Amino acid sequence: MKSEKGVTLISLLTYVAILLTVMVIIGRITGVFQKRLDNIDAENNASNDYTLLNYTILTEVKKDKATAEIGKMIGGNGTNYTFTPNESDSITGTAIKFGDGNVLGYIGERIYFNKVKIADDVSEFTIAYNKSADTNTSSSISIHAKIGNQEYEQEYTFR
Repeated sequence: MKSEKGVTLISLLTYVAILLTVMVIIGRITGVFQKRLDNIDAENNASNDYTLLNYTILTEVKKDKATAEIGKMIGGNGTNYTFTPNESDSITGTAIKFGDGNVLGYIGERIYFNKVKIADDVSEFTIAYNKSADTNTSSSISIHAKIGNQEYEQEYTFR
């Protein structure tokens, strides 16, 4: 008998089957990592949006003789809105107008500062203004925001 040298059809099919199995396993592992990276990316976006919101509010409340007025934003989108102050003496709202005319508000699942979007994917946003009647204590604002799946609460004291 002669010995058969080379690749037989059975060994070729075996190599192809093993190669396909390895490719499927690598594809599934890659898919799992990709999903986890998407979750991390969404959490980072929420954190970045909150950081910008935090910086914007801090910049406003640390100005000399800063004041504020609570209300809401009315309009179709963030670039076409009107700030409307609260009619009652309510200290909570979804928008705030600072003494220098700058407006920060929530409309259409976004937060805008002077018609510039600073946060996206916002499902909740409220601002409470705690105006001080005493000259020895400072006024403050408190915010509650839910950006993405993250909830944030912060209190800011006027200078």
